[in-house]
Amino acid sequence: MSPYGPYWRNLRRFAAIEIFSSVRIQMTSRIRADEVQCLAKKLFARGNRKLAEVNSLFYVLTFNIMMKMVSGERYFEGDELESEKGRVEFNDIRQTFAPPRGSAVGDFFPFLKFVSSVFGRVKNERLQRKRDAFIQNLIDAQRRKKRTCSVTEEGDEKRKNIIDVMLVGGTETSITTLEAAVSFLISHPNVFNKARDEIDSNVGQSRLMDDGDLSKLSYLHCIINETLRLGPTTPLISLHESSRECAVGGFSVPSGTLLIVNTWALHNDPRLWGDPTLFKPDRFGGVEGEKVRFKLIPFGSGRRACPGESLARRLIALALGTLIQCFDWEKGEENLEGGGNGNGKKMEEEKTMQIVFRPRKALMGALSEL
Repeated sequence: MSPYGPYWRNLRRFAAIEIFSSVRIQMTSRIRADEVQCLAKKLFARGNRKLAEVNSLFYVLTFNIMMKMVSGERYFEGDELESEKGRVEFNDIRQTFAPPRGSAVGDFFPFLKFVSSVFGRVKNERLQRKRDAFIQNLIDAQRRKKRTCSVTEEGDEKRKNIIDVMLVGGTETSITTLEAAVSFLISHPNVFNKARDEIDSNVGQSRLMDDGDLSKLSYLHCIINETLRLGPTTPLISLHESSRECAVGGFSVPSGTLLIVNTWALHNDPRLWGDPTLFKPDRFGGVEGEKVRFKLIPFGSGRRACPGESLARRLIALALGTLIQCFDWEKGEENLEGGGNGNGKKMEEEKTMQIVFRPRKALMGALSEL
C-alpha cells in the first residue's frame, strides 16, 4: 500500500525474490501439502455424517500455512473449533487479522471525514496495535531461537509489514475463493465429476495428490479461473493513483487521480464473455483460455499486481483438488450464527455454508494412512 518509490521497490523486490519466487514457492510445497493432508485427516476422522463449516476449516488451513511460512510453526493445533474456548480464540485471531473495512469514506466525502475517523480508522488502529504485538512476538521468538541481538526499529518495522500483509492478505482472499469454488461445484455435479475423473486419471487412487500433480490438472485450473471470474475476492481492485497525466480510452486522467478498477463489471461483461452469469469452466480450455489476459484480473495487473498470485493458485488448487479426490460432498442446511435480529441483510451475512464430506471408498486406504 506504500506510494511508488524506493521503499516500495525494495519491499517488492524482497517479496518477489525471497517469498514468492518460483524457487521459494517450490521450497514451501511441503508446508502446503502437510496442512492440506491435516485438513483431509480431520475430515476423515469426522465420519460420514458430521457437518463441516467450510469457511472456518479453510481459515485454519490458510492461516496455518502462512504462519509456518513466516515462523516455522502452525498456530492452530488439533480441533480448536470443537470447544468453546477454542472458538473464542479462533474468533479473536480472525478479527485481529481481518482486512480493514470502511475507513476510506472520508477520502471521497470530506464532510464525513470526522465520522470516518471515529468509526473507521479508530477501530483499524486498535486492531493494528494488536497485530503489531502479535507479529513482534513472532520476531522476538525467532531472534531468541537464533540467538541474534541485531535489532533495529526500521528493520523490525519492515519485517512486521511483510508478515502483516501475508497474514491478512494471504488468508481471507484464498478462503473466499475456496468457499466459492465449493459452492459452485456442489451445485454443478457434472463439473465436479469431470474434475474427479481428471484427478483419478492423472494421480490415481492409491495416494493423495501433491504439488507435483498440479501441472497435469488443467480442468481443475479452469474451475479456479471460472470461480475467480464469477466471484472475485473483491469486486473492486485496491485503489490506484495515476503517477502522471495520461489519456485512456479518449478520457484525460490528471496526475494524482484515484483510480478504481471494477473487476466485477469486467468479469461479467457480455461483450467479453459468452453467458457471463453461468458457471462454465470449459470456457478457459483450449485457445480461448490463452486469450484471457486483461479480461480476467482478480489479482490485478502490472507492477501493482498481487505478488502472491502463484502461491494462492497453488494453495487453492491443492486444497480443492484434495477435497474432490478424497470425499463425496453433500450440502447441509445453512447455519445462521448468532440468530440475527430480524434484519435480512445481517442474517444473510451471517450465513455459513456447511458440507458433509464423506470419505470415498476408493481412497479409504490412503486416508487411513494419514
